[in-house]
Amino acid sequence: MSLKDVFEQAEKPAEEKKLEVILSEELVIKELLVYIEKVTPAKTKDTKNEFATFLTYLQSYKITPSLVTKLNKKADTKKLSYKRKDSFGLFLSAMVQTSYEQGFNDFELGEVNANLFGAYLEGHKSNTIRLKVNNIFGDSTFMNAKECSLTAKKVEGNASFKDVAYCYFNLRSVKGDYNFQNAQDCIIEIREMITLSYSSIGEMKQCEVYSTKDDTLYTMKQSNNNYRRDNSFYLVEPPNTLLTKIRKFFDGI
Repeated sequence: MSLKDVFEQAEKPAEEKKLEVILSEELVIKELLVYIEKVTPAKTKDTKNEFATFLTYLQSYKITPSLVTKLNKKADTKKLSYKRKDSFGLFLSAMVQTSYEQGFNDFELGEVNANLFGAYLEGHKSNTIRLKVNNIFGDSTFMNAKECSLTAKKVEGNASFKDVAYCYFNLRSVKGDYNFQNAQDCIIEIREMITLSYSSIGEMKQCEVYSTKDDTLYTMKQSNNNYRRDNSFYLVEPPNTLLTKIRKFFDGI
């Protein structure tokens, strides 16, 4: 037997094991999608109880970050009714929470088209739940989330980031009304805020807001006198502007 044959035989079990993992992931995704289709959306607004029900159901599964990503990609959420979008968003959140409690983190998703995505997530101060999402289309994003970190290009929907606490948000664009209502002790980096009126942005408490656009800061300051509620607002320079590079040169950075 040649040395090449020895290496091929040694590698084969690993390849077979990898194939088994892929096949088992596909089966789990299929099972979970069937479950979601059969779920009757809550007739009331008891979304917290629905979230708890999903957490209980998911206990028997091993939920990896890649599984969350693949299920979200495979689900045809654009055809869902509004109430079913609530349930799917909560289910996706429950998957993230379950995976996090199993020791995983750093979730990456493409586009999320669902309400209540990120709602009720709760991390720990020493290890926040970290998510990176391209675009989120839906209402009540990250409602009641605690100790989480979200990076997103675009968030479109109403009542997002309501009652969040101890979170970090890096957002390129937020469009909608009644966002950030009762947000507390959060760090918010935001480039653009598109809203109907100043009064439609919720009251924040003890938050730090950073933006490269003065009008974005002005909008968030004026809403419900946010500047009077121990919030701090900072105008920062884009990282790659010529002015920033010149300053870094003279500062020796």
